[in-house]
Amino acid sequence: MNFWKQFYNYRWALFSFVFFTFVLCLPLSTKLKIDPTNQAVFEKDRYYQENQFFQETFGSDDSIVVGVETSELLNAEQLLWVKTFSETMEEWSSVETVRSLTTIRTFQKKGLGGVVEPLIQNYLDQKESLQQFFIKLKKEPAIFKRMISADLKMTAITILIDSELDNFSRHKTIKDVRDWIKNNPIPDGKTYISGTAVEQDQFINRIQKDHRFFVPLTFLVVLGMVVLLHGDFRALFYPASVILVSLISTQSMMMVLGLQLNMITSLVSPVLLIVSVADAIHVQTFIRHIPHSTEAALGFKKIIKELWIPCLLTTITTAVGFGSLLLTSVPAVRQFGLSAALGTLLAFLWTFLLSPIFLKWQMEWANRFTARRWRTVSSFLILWSGRYQKRIISMGICALVLGIFASTYIQMDTDILSSFKKSDNFRIDTEIIQAKLGGVYPLEFIVIAPSAEAVRSRDALSKIELLKDKVGRFKEISSSWYLTDLLRAIHGKLTGKDEIPSGDKLNLYLEQIKSSNEKSHFFTEDFKLTRMTAFLTDSHTSGVVSLAERIQQLSQSVLPKGWRMIVTGQTYLLARMSQQLVKNELMSFLVAFVVISMMIMLFLRSIPIGFLGIFVNTIPLAILFGLMPAFHIPLNTATAMIGSVAVGLIVDNAIHVLYRYHKVKNGTRTKEVLKRIMMHCAQPLISSSLILSAGFSVTLLGSVQPTIHFGFLMVLILFLALAANLILLPAFILPMKGKK
Repeated sequence: MNFWKQFYNYRWALFSFVFFTFVLCLPLSTKLKIDPTNQAVFEKDRYYQENQFFQETFGSDDSIVVGVETSELLNAEQLLWVKTFSETMEEWSSVETVRSLTTIRTFQKKGLGGVVEPLIQNYLDQKESLQQFFIKLKKEPAIFKRMISADLKMTAITILIDSELDNFSRHKTIKDVRDWIKNNPIPDGKTYISGTAVEQDQFINRIQKDHRFFVPLTFLVVLGMVVLLHGDFRALFYPASVILVSLISTQSMMMVLGLQLNMITSLVSPVLLIVSVADAIHVQTFIRHIPHSTEAALGFKKIIKELWIPCLLTTITTAVGFGSLLLTSVPAVRQFGLSAALGTLLAFLWTFLLSPIFLKWQMEWANRFTARRWRTVSSFLILWSGRYQKRIISMGICALVLGIFASTYIQMDTDILSSFKKSDNFRIDTEIIQAKLGGVYPLEFIVIAPSAEAVRSRDALSKIELLKDKVGRFKEISSSWYLTDLLRAIHGKLTGKDEIPSGDKLNLYLEQIKSSNEKSHFFTEDFKLTRMTAFLTDSHTSGVVSLAERIQQLSQSVLPKGWRMIVTGQTYLLARMSQQLVKNELMSFLVAFVVISMMIMLFLRSIPIGFLGIFVNTIPLAILFGLMPAFHIPLNTATAMIGSVAVGLIVDNAIHVLYRYHKVKNGTRTKEVLKRIMMHCAQPLISSSLILSAGFSVTLLGSVQPTIHFGFLMVLILFLALAANLILLPAFILPMKGKK
């Protein structure tokens, strides 16, 4: 008693400590930087290193694709616009290469020999008509499929930007491209903008926009729910103080640790803003049960006695749920898990340090509200659980089995494009370009020869061309390209033969290509490394990874002895990373589940009671994962985190109920024990669940699907867990007996 009395007597000193901590952290939190790239989501593994090597060797595959569509056939004026636009882009220092109908270079026969020049040069020199140019273009299948649609009404301009651009320059380049097109519209046509660089930029832009929108709105929604549930605006001061100090201290801690807000860690602020209020709600509602005449110091002792241990345990389990994400290999997810876990622990600290300063004031007005409604709710819950006990238990077990079965139909899809809403302009632009040209998402390959001379072998090149042709027949591939396409074109124009040259002619052609401006896009100086490219019909993660694995297996049976092939490129790297991330997060969920289960049993000092709490809360998790296929929600980088986050949150309700039951159980089956428990637990459990749900519901207004799905699933699991712990858990407890 004396300790807690002294603790209460020094409440103003504690308040001063919290206040000065807030003042100190506030300027630090404003210095938290934003990382506008996606580099934090990449594990620096073998696949990342291979992609870096590819870009250093063959140049960037990070693209801005501009689609130009006309209602009629492309005309001279529109081709002139393409030429002007392409030449302007080529002059920019941030642009590495521009590929369009007016820049693509092919071998052209001149006299007894030939030169490598733009395919459109003869048309520009008025040596051929536009119709002749299109006829000539169709004879270049590798170019035709990527550059212009079959109906000759749409063409693509691919801008490959420098892969070493800093974050600001990358975003500025994309903005400048849009501004140039806006200021110089194409005559009688439409333009669409897509590409891997634009996709990442737009996705990150949506995430940052949501973050700026979510934090203030979530804060207002949470506090609005507090006032609504307590019936007095004075109820918001205590939880608002806890939220603000928790949020600011966590953000300043992130800054000190050198962390940045990226596409995943930007969720820390809204999530922590919601989670940090839970313990404050339990403290605030408990004050209603303290008689008005009670001495404040004694009331504080009651709060500590009744809430310290269960709130500590719920804080630790929630932190463990977040902390389990540290087991993933993706830096951004580990940063999210670390920040959210530490923020949860800080929120617990501020909750109890601030409680003495608000205690007496809240006791004065809190008792104006009657607890009659909650007595009625408690009696109804116990009566209903007792009357339909067997049915409730049977339904819970059936829901568990059905949920586990249905969850096997969950699809994994971390495709970034599907993350955008169907009405999003970027998604519309990309789908139009993909439907007409299919050249937005390249899949790159590094073909490694055993020696420089091997590339000069017609037989070896024929086998690689066979591999390229077989790759092109996959339904997921719209077109494919390899060095042999260019060699055939040169040889055909000089000899009229559609074949791969050999001997001296092959060496001559290779040297001519090597001396052209595009040498780095085909092979290395020593000819040991060559590049093959395939363009995807879509970029769904599971499809990209599966396709790459099939092509890798195919290459082992087709390539000449001693040759090998590496699959790489931005599209493949993102797909590989996303799929691995989902698998890692599922493993984190299992670890969190096991650790939290053991902790509950240890803290409650009862294996049966601890197991009961875990079992009951497994049911809402099973239902949640079982409903995901029904709502067409796939596993992606955001929804895969649901398991780890949810398992730490939903057991909180069970901990409060079971902790009180463990303290008051007396060996009988009387319902009065549970009624007394529910008298204290029903209101804070319902209030905190409603407030948390309201907070997470703000994410339903997000710009990207993963964020929306994350919020929807969190709201759903919170309601399912509330029902499980207020209805199903008492049904299981009623038959139990125990010794005091």
